[in-house]
Amino acid sequence: MEKEDYNKIALFHPKALLRRSSNGAILCNKVIEGYSLLTPTQAFIITLLDGSRTVKEVSDTLAQTYGVESEKANGDVLHFLKLLEDNKKLIYLKRRVKPIKRYNSKDFLFDARGNTVKPDYLVSLGIALTESCPLRCVYCFANAPNHGKEKLSVHEVVQVLREAKDLGAEVLMLSGGEPFLHEGLVEIVQEAIDMRYSDIQISTGGTVVDEGKAEALRATGLKNIQLSIDSNNPETYDKMVGVKGAYERMLRGLLILLANDFTVRAKTVLTALNLGDIPGLCRDMYEMGIHQLKVDLVAPIGRAHHDLLVGSTELELLMHQLERLTKELPHSSFSLNAKPIGTVPQCAGAIMRLFVCPDGYVTFCDALREADPSIMCGNIREQSLQGIWFSERLNELRKLRTDDPRCLECPHVLICNAGCRLRSFGRLGDPNKPDPLCGRILPEHKGELFTYARE
Repeated sequence: MEKEDYNKIALFHPKALLRRSSNGAILCNKVIEGYSLLTPTQAFIITLLDGSRTVKEVSDTLAQTYGVESEKANGDVLHFLKLLEDNKKLIYLKRRVKPIKRYNSKDFLFDARGNTVKPDYLVSLGIALTESCPLRCVYCFANAPNHGKEKLSVHEVVQVLREAKDLGAEVLMLSGGEPFLHEGLVEIVQEAIDMRYSDIQISTGGTVVDEGKAEALRATGLKNIQLSIDSNNPETYDKMVGVKGAYERMLRGLLILLANDFTVRAKTVLTALNLGDIPGLCRDMYEMGIHQLKVDLVAPIGRAHHDLLVGSTELELLMHQLERLTKELPHSSFSLNAKPIGTVPQCAGAIMRLFVCPDGYVTFCDALREADPSIMCGNIREQSLQGIWFSERLNELRKLRTDDPRCLECPHVLICNAGCRLRSFGRLGDPNKPDPLCGRILPEHKGELFTYARE
């Protein structure tokens, strides 16, 4: 430890979150669903990073609390702070500040227990307000009916918002079906804002957005809208959403949102139909003031069939195109949600996130809610969200779902926990198999971008 390092004043990043679990703690962001698992001692160190202590004072407190030599405490603290700094979870201040107390150190003075991560707190909540949707997207995993009858009442949504907030939820995503078809949308958003959810988004197809509801939503203080837009070619767009003339209605809805000063983030589902449109779509969105567009892979579930899938070679080319566009266009972010096989998989479901369906059922993976009903955790019409979060049912689903020796012998098994069930279902046909993103599962494809296409 260098002498100047002793005198640095360390602050745990205000945008990062620490959540206690049975094994220690979960370190995460509010908006990025990747996470790290910490020991109780590492979590204890974070509670001391309140802007009022130097690194030396943090080390001294650690040594005194755990009864270890100062030299060992110094080394452990400096090593851990370097990891936090590398992951942008740490800030060094030029002056001390009055302590910013976010966590109680005593909460993390315990021994880790068990080999299943059981979080004390929730981070993110998704709610599908209604089953009804005006579109018939060819890739829809929910296979949502145009006039679906299932929907949550305003009372039910507000109640689950309160319960989620009591569990520590910070992030809220309202979706459907089409959330703009829910008559209580504005009231629900206002309630969420009053409860101080820090990140609230509505995910919409845009085709039923009107001036009145847009103005009312903006008046609540809502800022962020996620718009699904799959092509800048009207014919391709209409083909993908399954409704003739939908492009013009979506475009009008988008313009209404922009006119009401919403920050619109675009989301695109990549298929063989729109592969060639993505770079042009990014440029068109940028010119309209939408500087962020995320491209997701279509998974072969629901209405989506294998002929819509895109191979890894095409994905590599598109990723390079998006990287060049992001460098070329100032303050833009165009990204492809695809990772190379060999990446350590993760799933935030049941660890950070829950999802409430229009019929009240709760799951941790909205994409699999129809394809794999076994992942349903309970129903808010029968029990509280807190009861579901701490239930034996959900704890069973948090356990390692496979006895595959490649998982049992892996050093990353706790953080991975067999990874994403959707990838397992979409690529291997079985949600209980290990995640094929793992290099141990598809070693012959290691280094290639993951795709659901069986190449």
